Amino acid sequence: MKKLDIKQIIKLSLLAMISIATICSCSKDDNTSPISKLFLELYTGTIWVRDHGDVTHIRFINNTSKILESWTNHFDEPDCYYHHTERFESGTIQIIENSEDILIIKVTYNEIASQTLTFTIQEENLKIMEVLEEVGKDAKETIIYYDKTSVNVDAFPLCPA
Repeated sequence: MKKLDIKQIIKLSLLAMISIATICSCSKDDNTSPISKLFLELYTGTIWVRDHGDVTHIRFINNTSKILESWTNHFDEPDCYYHHTERFESGTIQIIENSEDILIIKVTYNEIASQTLTFTIQEENLKIMEVLEEVGKDAKETIIYYDKTSVNVDAFPLCPA
């Protein structure tokens, strides 16, 4: 049997350590992934603002019958805001999709009119694509953008009802 010299012993030891480190660093693949949150869970409580003459702030609510609330400051009444806790109070809300990246709801107002809203986040902006459908008319599509803000909407002075 051939004797090993010190260089060969060091090489074999290094090779063994590298092999052990490689095997130990492999993660177990058990096909489990962390549960991702849904859009409403991720964005509940976030505030978004749009200034279009009137200033409107919205905040998502993790409540499938309300979805969001809004505060609107009309340019002719600059000292107070109108608060709406049910934006779609006259319709029936149906959630079409509530995934991590997108929220799609359909609001049916009656047999002849419905509105589909698609909410997506694009960096610090909220994009809302609205499709209004009325029987006998072409569907009307509108895209609205809101900017993310950290303003405290709960401190807004409310207008008399």
